Amino acid sequence: MFDFNLGYWVTAGLALCFLALGALVQHGSEQTIAMAGAAFAQQLVNMYADSLGEWTRWLVATVAFFCMFGTTLTVLDGYARGLHITGLLLTGRLAVDAPHTNVDKGGYRILLLLQAGLGMGVILFFRGALSPMLTFAMTAAFLTTPIFAWLNFSLVRQSGTQTRRRRLLHGWAWIGLLYLFGFALVFLWYALGTS
Repeated sequence: MFDFNLGYWVTAGLALCFLALGALVQHGSEQTIAMAGAAFAQQLVNMYADSLGEWTRWLVATVAFFCMFGTTLTVLDGYARGLHITGLLLTGRLAVDAPHTNVDKGGYRILLLLQAGLGMGVILFFRGALSPMLTFAMTAAFLTTPIFAWLNFSLVRQSGTQTRRRRLLHGWAWIGLLYLFGFALVFLWYALGTS
């Protein structure tokens, strides 16, 4: 829980820093946002260097690289592990209460390579076109998040006792689910209306 909480709050703090950077530096400037991946990264580094000084240029570039590299590794590993264990649980090859440490890694490796290949395919397909790739990623996120939230809620709901606090959290979860599904529907209505 310490790792989760630390990562959560550091990420929230960094999100506020990026929001402030965009609002205070980029908003209102004559500079248009670059829509190609490398050009956008260069533009981001230049914004930091212009705002904080030239000494930050290599520091920001290095930190940005390691942030993206770490995020890529985490997503590849986490999704592949999650999909592998889910597949084993759904097919009955692994009991829910069994330890997941001694699981055969063959399926995990296949899913890891498949996911990396598909990710590279998406990047190459949208090569040099950041805006359509962001639109694709945003659409996929908005439409799949309610489904994942429902699956997660269903799993948590199956566990045992009903206490007053648990009923309160279930009510809060239902509100969150309604919001996510409502937002996805509004997004679909907007996307279909503008196309």
